[in-house]
Amino acid sequence: MAKKQTTRKPNISAETLERARREMAGGAPVVSTPTPNQTSVKSSVGQNKNDNVIIRSSSKKRTMSQEELSHEYGYVLQDLRSMGVLAFALFIGMVVVSLIINQIA
Repeated sequence: MAKKQTTRKPNISAETLERARREMAGGAPVVSTPTPNQTSVKSSVGQNKNDNVIIRSSSKKRTMSQEELSHEYGYVLQDLRSMGVLAFALFIGMVVVSLIINQIA
């Protein structure tokens, strides 16, 4: 049986792929033609239909402080504590049930 050959072609448009490559290379502004689903920044100087549109994207990542994280995800610690208490109670329950079963048998 012959092995099926797979293509390495990405499942996205060439325009999107090129923009991603440029952003990964250094965040340089991307110049492309507009598409209906593409947001863009246009200058107010004479615009023709054939003019290129400059698309700017921010590649800065925001890091959160410890206080912001604890305020935003405080419910996670409460859920973890309640799951720990429940796990401990179930473990103790299993030990008690096993002792009872051993004494009966």
